[in-house]
Amino acid sequence: MKRLFSYFLLVGLLMPVACVDLDFDEPPPGGEPVDITANATIQELKSWFVPGAFTDITDELIIRGVVIADDESGNFYKTIVIQDETAGIEVKLNSVGLYNDYPIGREVFIRCRGLVIGDYNGLIQLGGGTYDDKGQTRLSGIEEALLNDYLVAGKRDQFVTPKAKSIKDINTNDLSTLIQLTDVQFIQSDAGETYADAVTQFSLNRQVEDCSGNKILLRTSGYADFAGELTPSGKGTLVALVGVFGADLQLFIRNPGDVDMTDGRCGQGGVTPNGTIADLKALYQSGSFTTITQDLIVSGIVTMDDRSGNYYKTIVIQDATGGVEIKINDFDLFNSFPVGREVFLKCKDLVIADYFGLIQVGGGTYLDQGEVRLAGIEPASVSNHVIAGQSGQTVTPLVKTIDQLTMADVSKLIRLQGVQFTDADAGKTYADAAGKKAVNLNLEDCDDNKLLLRTSGYADFAGQNTPNGNGTITAVLAVYNGDFQLFIRNSQDVSMAGMRCDGGGPSGGDVDEDFETVGNNADVTLSGWLNVATKGTRVWRGKAFSGNTYVQATAYNDTEPEMETWLITPAIDLSVAKKLSFLSSVAFWVHDGGAVLISTDFNGTNIGGANWTSLAAQLPTSSTTNYDWVNSGEVDLSTFSGTGYIAFRYNGSGPGGQTTTFILDNVLVQDK
Repeated sequence: MKRLFSYFLLVGLLMPVACVDLDFDEPPPGGEPVDITANATIQELKSWFVPGAFTDITDELIIRGVVIADDESGNFYKTIVIQDETAGIEVKLNSVGLYNDYPIGREVFIRCRGLVIGDYNGLIQLGGGTYDDKGQTRLSGIEEALLNDYLVAGKRDQFVTPKAKSIKDINTNDLSTLIQLTDVQFIQSDAGETYADAVTQFSLNRQVEDCSGNKILLRTSGYADFAGELTPSGKGTLVALVGVFGADLQLFIRNPGDVDMTDGRCGQGGVTPNGTIADLKALYQSGSFTTITQDLIVSGIVTMDDRSGNYYKTIVIQDATGGVEIKINDFDLFNSFPVGREVFLKCKDLVIADYFGLIQVGGGTYLDQGEVRLAGIEPASVSNHVIAGQSGQTVTPLVKTIDQLTMADVSKLIRLQGVQFTDADAGKTYADAAGKKAVNLNLEDCDDNKLLLRTSGYADFAGQNTPNGNGTITAVLAVYNGDFQLFIRNSQDVSMAGMRCDGGGPSGGDVDEDFETVGNNADVTLSGWLNVATKGTRVWRGKAFSGNTYVQATAYNDTEPEMETWLITPAIDLSVAKKLSFLSSVAFWVHDGGAVLISTDFNGTNIGGANWTSLAAQLPTSSTTNYDWVNSGEVDLSTFSGTGYIAFRYNGSGPGGQTTTFILDNVLVQDK
């Protein structure tokens, strides 16, 4: 199964912020004279913060900072952010048009006694007090009538120099400070998209990456005056403030001027392919280890990485002429070379060989109990040979039947239709997860052609059971001693809920939905499914990430006091005992908002008029890591009869209330 974001999420624990060494421009002469002097730094103020509490400032602290973000663009609301040489902090002010008095670059002194310091999901803030929001204590802004009692505006044009950072080096010490990233770009699927949803005024997360594949979220309010502008498609610099939500770091820009990305994207500068993968494989000499002497550069799209553990220290790339395995002597290659990323391979000085007939490219050779083996490219040399290009690329699987497969298809992404696991292997685990042993399982079509599926015991889906129906499998084709075998990326590559060749197994009318046809950030409108809001207006929406599409519901940034949305399957014939399974996840846990229910008297439209029964499925909890999939287990539906409907219900509230994001994928109903 795919981990949604585990290959790109930056996770950190909130801790007291250490001293930040920042460069400030010398203030110009002139400006408004002020009769006030700071006696504490922002860092010293933040030391008053107690995690999980709202603390009254009782000392006569006066801090000074320079405004690095205001509310002019609408990306910050009733908030300014100030920074000094030690740290930065958000200041909540219960007023609008703050940029008139406290614009970016203005010096501000704050008398802190009588104010309150707290946090919002990990981001430390300074405010005027607290209030009750449906049972939860929230930090309130300093009231407009009291601004002059606490804030003193000083000189203008005291601009802060952003600190140069790399994505992988951003940490909680940088919170509420101004940074600059260089040689970064929006990931391919987010390039050329609007910063946020200006029509519905929903905030959106976009992803920014560097050329090594490190990623971070850029969040934009739907109320920003640039929400409807398109993100650039090139590479360049980004100036932003660092924020956090829960354990996830995120960036905020003040306006589009903070984004300057006009250069060619990663992998497009100075690296031009002069050959194809077919040209590369033509250099292979049977039975030998051949060092490549030509200045050959090829490009391809990654079709297999090591994310699930089914491949080890290896990626597979493919172009229009074929595919090839690349061995890299490093772990977690999916961080830099995930499925869907374009890769440029500079082949000179690499070695091409085969492993029992499977052609591979590596960095050299080594002895394994007297046998010469192909070694992976060493980490120190990877950047000289393997250059990451654009992400978000797709390879259309080659549709074949088992008897049509040839050696020319090896290392290509293929799709077989009308296949099933043999009777002996249907319902078995993909591999030996306990013993960490690889297992070969047999696939067959209805003409009795057979093919092996091989799965590593280290695959994160090794312990899952194979389906007992007929359908499709998408996989990379390999060969071992003349025998073809398949490798899948995750269990989502297998979709077999149809009737078996002999008429047994899952029957028609079952549900097998992976949501791959739902558009990114589009409302779910699948045939036979019902997607409706019974409170508020927000409904289930599709989200695409790393080659996978799932659906989610959230109340985050919703303006309605309550929201409830239902995603209901097509009708299910329960005259034969059925079972349900699905994958679910959460992000930014605040409350338990997801539920799974069944009804046998639902008429297809009137949700409130039906009786709904909760199902005992395994769902994410507050301890679930953001975006980690939770397998529902096999949910027994045999006690229900007639015609049934499965509902996935989400309840939440906004603004700032119950806003956990609930995520769903791979809904399968089949014969028990």
